[in-house]
Amino acid sequence: MAIWTGFTRHTILKMPKPFGITLFCDDIRREVGGKHTYVGVYGGDMTVVSNEPALLPILSMAAMLFTPPDFTFTSVKVQVLREVPNEGDQVLVEQEIPGMQSREKGKGLKHNINFSLSPFLVDRDFKLKVKAFFDDATEVRLGSLSVKLKPSANTPPKPSTSAE
Repeated sequence: MAIWTGFTRHTILKMPKPFGITLFCDDIRREVGGKHTYVGVYGGDMTVVSNEPALLPILSMAAMLFTPPDFTFTSVKVQVLREVPNEGDQVLVEQEIPGMQSREKGKGLKHNINFSLSPFLVDRDFKLKVKAFFDDATEVRLGSLSVKLKPSANTPPKPSTSAE
């Protein structure tokens, strides 16, 4: 199926399986009328410049999950995980999404899920990942954010401990 708008042709593709995306940002503001404002959106990487672990006041995530019309399920669980190299995944948040289940045949589903980690500790380099699980079987990756702790370039030299 194709739709023409002006001089541009848009092709509508069938969605073969569930998918989603996550915006990682400093804050999510809920406005009158149901709108949201995403403040300080990260583009895949977050660099925290500090010479020691940093405790950020908040990190927010807005996940959008889409299911095709013919996909059936009874429950959805969303996880936010912290992956540290050579240490595996640590679950930071795990939440069952109430009331999210298959709709009548022929209708897909879109669901928005907002999370905030407050406070948010950055003590080393890691990857933050968001995943959804349908009926504890089908895993859908919703996005990730590489978090890096970078020492400040303006670090004063450490005092000498040797006798001169």
